Amino acid sequence: LLRDGEAVAGTLLKFLVGKGGMVKASRMAACAFWSLGFSMAGRNFSALAKALPVQGLESLKEPLASAAKGSFDALAEATDGLEAPSALHLAACVVLEAIQAPASEYGAGEKAQAAAQAVVGDFALQIVVPFCKAAATLHCAGGHLASGSMATLGSLLCRIASHLAGTGTGGPLAKAVAVSVGQQVTVALLELCLAASALASDLPEDVEDPALSTQHQVPVVARTAFANAALDAKLIAGILASSLLRGAKVEVSRQCTALELLYGHVAALSGVAAEGSAALLHSFSKYGKELANHGDKASAVQAISQIMLAIAALSEQLQRSPTEQKEVDVSLVCGELSAVTHSLGARLTSSTLAAAIRACGALAPLVPGLVAPRNLASATVPPPALQACLESLRAFTLPIGQDALGLLTVSMWRLCKPARAGDAGDAGDSR
Repeated sequence: LLRDGEAVAGTLLKFLVGKGGMVKASRMAACAFWSLGFSMAGRNFSALAKALPVQGLESLKEPLASAAKGSFDALAEATDGLEAPSALHLAACVVLEAIQAPASEYGAGEKAQAAAQAVVGDFALQIVVPFCKAAATLHCAGGHLASGSMATLGSLLCRIASHLAGTGTGGPLAKAVAVSVGQQVTVALLELCLAASALASDLPEDVEDPALSTQHQVPVVARTAFANAALDAKLIAGILASSLLRGAKVEVSRQCTALELLYGHVAALSGVAAEGSAALLHSFSKYGKELANHGDKASAVQAISQIMLAIAALSEQLQRSPTEQKEVDVSLVCGELSAVTHSLGARLTSSTLAAAIRACGALAPLVPGLVAPRNLASATVPPPALQACLESLRAFTLPIGQDALGLLTVSMWRLCKPARAGDAGDAGDSR
């Protein structure tokens, strides 16, 4: 077994698993026996995990939950000399192996699939989420993981969280379980990322680097895990409205870090995941207006730059979705953008101005019935996106940099484009 766990996996699985991929009731005790035996071996967990069916972890549900509670409570209290229970480590390997498996290895029968979903769902709520919260508590208090075994376990749990967060990634088992636990896992993983952001920001990019110190291992893996998760527009909107990012006690730097993490998911939205983008666009513009009132903190300005970029990305996506476009109140969004730049005033930086110009340029095509370029000079009220862009320029008190000027030049045709495609002469007039 220790020399080559994969070689005996097939034989052991035949002993433990019956027809339809279901673990025999009479074999549950055997699953517990083999699981604990493998964990006592103390090494080669990933190979041995392939010999155990994930359904068999049901036999260890209570012992694993009890071990997790004791270990994670001690972790949150920064207990010295804390080591991760080897049974938790092995169980994490079994679960990770199962959620990454293709459909052919998921289980042939409906009962087997339901049993696997129940086990993985319980594991997520009883072990993955509590670990993320305990580690976040530790990092918020200024502590860090000093135990190599706990850091290794934490890295495994973060990888599991990445597969189960949002709508799920990996095999069909992960996507099925994510339907019920995806939101809770996502919030817990993000909470860990925010709490450990100071440690994760100054680390080498190579997560697999064997020289990566123990205290930095989980923050890096957690950040990568969150970046690789599958979030949809509705879940992102829910996070924006959650207590993680709202409230008088939430630091602006924390909000800024969260927006940086969320922007990658916003820019990648497509297909079914993009449903609800119109509501998300309104959520971002409203959130930006609230952040603009945070005194003179530079981090608030940086966070608003991320919001502007998110609005631009969402607007670009909505241009390809006529149905969602109808749900966007562009005048309201542009009005809130104008309020943001006006509130920032002298705090408005060149990078934030560039982000605002980009957002206005992306919003412009969503407005029906824009004024044609040849009539723009005589228009009483400019189109909403152009008006917001002008307000941003008025609020900026410094010389406009080359980057912002170049972006403004490119955006002018969009900002003044007529509702119907004009001829080449129109384009020349606009320029």
